Parts: sequence; C-alpha cells; structure tokens
Amino acid sequence: MSYQGGASHFCSNLVRLMREHGLTVSYPQFVADQIDAEKVLSHLKERAPHGIDKFAFVEWVAKELTKRESFMSVPMLCMLLNDLDYRTNTGMVYSGKRGAYKLVSGTYHRLFSQDEKRARMVATTFRRPHFEYAYPL
Repeated sequence: MSYQGGASHFCSNLVRLMREHGLTVSYPQFVADQIDAEKVLSHLKERAPHGIDKFAFVEWVAKELTKRESFMSVPMLCMLLNDLDYRTNTGMVYSGKRGAYKLVSGTYHRLFSQDEKRARMVATTFRRPHFEYAYPL
C-alpha cells in the first residue's frame, strides 16, 4: 500500500466506490436542515436497527454520525425519531423542544454509568441549531 499512495488513498477510493454503488452517502459536517440532510436521513432510516428503545437509537445515531465526523441538530434528530415512530413518554411526537433535549440528556446519563466515552459521544454529537451543545458536558 505504501508504494501505491498509502492507506488514505485506498480508503478514499473505497469511500468513493461505496458512494457510487449506493452503500453510503456523503454526510455534511453539520446535519441541520432538511435540504442538506435528506440523503443522510434516508440513509439512517434505511439502516436503523429495529426493536431498540429510543435511548439505544439515539446512541446508534451518534455512532453513525461520529464515524463520519459529523454532528446533528436536535430538530433533525426529532424528524428522524418521528419518521421511525418513536414517541415521547406521553405518546406525543418530538417537536425539537424540551422533550428532545431531555432524551439526549437521558441517553447521556444512562451511558455515563456504563462508559463515559460513549456518553461523551452522545453529548457532542447532538447540537442546538446554532452549534451549541444540546447537553452541556
């Protein structure tokens, strides 16, 4: 590999091939509005694990975004949760207000007791629309 462009050359080619064949999509750094995020949301919906609770789902989304060095606004997370039929504890859809931020903080607290690194990943992946962390570290 080192004589043919190095590992980064091969990784770049692999990513390009995966995109060309529809196995992944290009993630923007900040998934924040519907125009930029449509392909990302579709990709996440198609690959979302079934039968997991909303806290595990939030962690899964954080992992997927972290792999791609991307982060997401909480309102976009709400769209994803609603589209996949996740609901608040009172059975309502997520609106991007207090309940959604409580879900992010609840996921953080559940993970913190198990693995601080995973908890920190959730805390840094979801942001307010103006780039502030949704859950203060």
